[in-house]
Amino acid sequence: MGSRPAGAPGSIPARVLLAAGLVAFLYTVVPTSLLGVGTLELGDLAQHGALLLLGLALAKIAATALTLGASEVGGLFAPAIVAGALTGAGLGQLLQQAGVPLPLGTTGYALLGMAALLAGSTHAPLTAIFVVLELSGDWTLILPLLVAGALGHVTARRLWRESVYSEWLARRGEARMPGADEGMLARLKVGAVCERAPVVLAADAPLAQAEAALRAGPRLEYPVVDAEGALVGMLSLEAWHRLRLEPADGGRLVRDLAAPVGPTVTEDDSLLTALRRMGGRDAPLLPVVHPHHRRLLGVIGRREIFAAYEAALGGSGG
Repeated sequence: MGSRPAGAPGSIPARVLLAAGLVAFLYTVVPTSLLGVGTLELGDLAQHGALLLLGLALAKIAATALTLGASEVGGLFAPAIVAGALTGAGLGQLLQQAGVPLPLGTTGYALLGMAALLAGSTHAPLTAIFVVLELSGDWTLILPLLVAGALGHVTARRLWRESVYSEWLARRGEARMPGADEGMLARLKVGAVCERAPVVLAADAPLAQAEAALRAGPRLEYPVVDAEGALVGMLSLEAWHRLRLEPADGGRLVRDLAAPVGPTVTEDDSLLTALRRMGGRDAPLLPVVHPHHRRLLGVIGRREIFAAYEAALGGSGG
């Protein structure tokens, strides 16, 4: 019986088998909760030593490199976040052991590590900072995140001219021309990537009733709608936190605290348009409304735009 040719359908290259074996071994000896499989619990990082955390960061980078190098299938965004969190937490613990006061704690330094590594690997510091802000929901970290993101970006640019995305394309002979990123964002539509079922607040609901949604929701800002589902304003976590410092007023409604409706987008607007409108008002997200009236259809933030860009970039490279 003849052997199957190496390139025949159904054959698996030896490098893929080797990489799969090494990655499988790694995940049998390391708790998957610490490598960002599914979720990464930042609060658990403080329970582990600095050397273990830094070693796990290297292991995550190695697993990602093996996966991408063997099969060219896999993401870069989530691994950068996980490796950054592990690195930040490990370095924070080393500083603590050296007697350096840590005002942010292990979790705070994990978030700074996320921003630094994501900014350095993508060469997009502002995107990295806003992604981490949305993940954490803590705007008090914005100044430390700005410093971490800037340092990560500057250091990476001095070490290597390309980002992880542009380097990948350049090695395949598909280096992008100036303006290509804007062209890609201009072709992608808001309706294809926006969140269709966001957390919304009823305009006539008491603020006390909306508190549970504000605490549990993943966003920094929430759309406020009337009984017909029309957008009447936006309520930010910052405004709600300011209200908590004032004397209690049980009669206030959500609409009393909501900011007026600012820029919006429609389903047919491009992601480039959405990103520019976000930058114009420094907004964490934009409401997606019907083109002829104010009925809310969804929301879109930098998180959705960045994920869509990564998916489109991977598709164009394949």
